Amino acid sequence: MKCKYCGTDLAPKETLCHHCGRYLGDLEQAAKSHKKRTMYIGLGIIIIALIFVFTTFGGNLMTQKQTNETLAKQAANATPNLGLTFKKFKEQFNDSEYTKKFALSLGDVNDKGDVFQYALNPNLMISGAIDKTTRKLIHVQIMSQPSSQDDLIKFVTSMGVVIDIMSPDVPRNKRSEILNELGFGEGADIRQADNDAIRGDKKYHFKYIEKTGFVFSIMNANAK
Repeated sequence: MKCKYCGTDLAPKETLCHHCGRYLGDLEQAAKSHKKRTMYIGLGIIIIALIFVFTTFGGNLMTQKQTNETLAKQAANATPNLGLTFKKFKEQFNDSEYTKKFALSLGDVNDKGDVFQYALNPNLMISGAIDKTTRKLIHVQIMSQPSSQDDLIKFVTSMGVVIDIMSPDVPRNKRSEILNELGFGEGADIRQADNDAIRGDKKYHFKYIEKTGFVFSIMNANAK
């Protein structure tokens, strides 16, 4: 078979000349065939586009949904914390003019785990629990077995510094009220104390435990 336009040898029933590029069949049929192919190609493009949209955006939506569900579960199971990392707490504690005055600064503390403990002096210990994920404090405790008036002053001073750090929204002239509620009112016997004071989401507690001494602690008021 030869091309009727350029004479090039072609395979039998060939409809398109590979030399001159001319169509050898019926033009109307060719137009219909071209239109049909175009329609199929267009449909294929649409299907591919829909698959892309579903797998990309749909997949992202599913991933986001799963992420949100995971975060919601974590939040539901999380232990309420004090909103402050140990690192930040240590910085603020050591920057206090009162801890500097009484030499109560926190030194090198191993805070890599979920607890910390440090002896501010031989009769004064500060410790606490740390959230492993957020590194925020869950609980802070100060214990003291004062053997002198000076030891007791340092203990109460360290309590006051912690209250200043944890309740900055409470006016300074109102912070002493927290100590009063805990049992440090005028004429009170602090050896009989076992009291709470709540400010915002912070719960302070103070009590005397025989053979242990005085214990001051703070935790989130929503913690069980």
